[in-house]
Amino acid sequence: MPELIPKSLRGATRIFAFILLAVRLQTSAGSTIDLEEMPDDPHLGHDHSAAFEPYMTERARSFGLHSSGSGADHLDGMEAEFYEMHGSRILRPGIELVQICGIIVDRDPAKALRNALADACEVQFLQHIKRFTQPTERGAYRAAGASEISWQHRFVTLINNDMALILEGRYGDPAAPAPCIRIAGCCNVDGLGHLDSCHGPDADQWRAIRKCQDFGLENKSAGDPEWDDCLRDEGVKIGCEPQADGSRLCY
Repeated sequence: MPELIPKSLRGATRIFAFILLAVRLQTSAGSTIDLEEMPDDPHLGHDHSAAFEPYMTERARSFGLHSSGSGADHLDGMEAEFYEMHGSRILRPGIELVQICGIIVDRDPAKALRNALADACEVQFLQHIKRFTQPTERGAYRAAGASEISWQHRFVTLINNDMALILEGRYGDPAAPAPCIRIAGCCNVDGLGHLDSCHGPDADQWRAIRKCQDFGLENKSAGDPEWDDCLRDEGVKIGCEPQADGSRLCY
């Protein structure tokens, strides 16, 4: 977990953040990255989404982003939207992942705000690592845990002159094969939607899914907090389990 976070502060405040999962930065884990300040655009005012969009685009270009997705959503227990953009670089073999989270701050942001950002950023990155390391074979697989992520933070000025706190996490595995999610025809839509897995549900899993739906629960992609628990009650293995070595066993 980023050293900014005590767990007791989870959900202490709501944040505005974007997420970027991209190629590894060509710097060491302890180095800093020089970010050029973008010129002011008076037409942007305080529209934070418009301010972050050119920043994310420029960062993606500098990373040589191979693939990406983006969107906006709310984080539970927080007041503002976060904005997401992610991607990956697949080597032969190997995988390199980077995530960047940002929040608009004052010159001296409160510690609780910094910790809330770090907590949310770690949760998002662990989810992306799970998806982007699942192999083509069915069954349980190892995914990196929080202890295997390196973190940096810095302050940057956005195009509308707002200051943003940026938290960056990095993970790489030089021996990892290409993940299922990046192989054409491998990743199943039903699996992603119901199980957060690239592998489609088998007959027993479908029965459990239908039963949970009969209880009025939404699917995994809808973010229903009781969905995973319902499936587990029906005997389905879902999500990840922490291991003694700090990694996770995922399904």
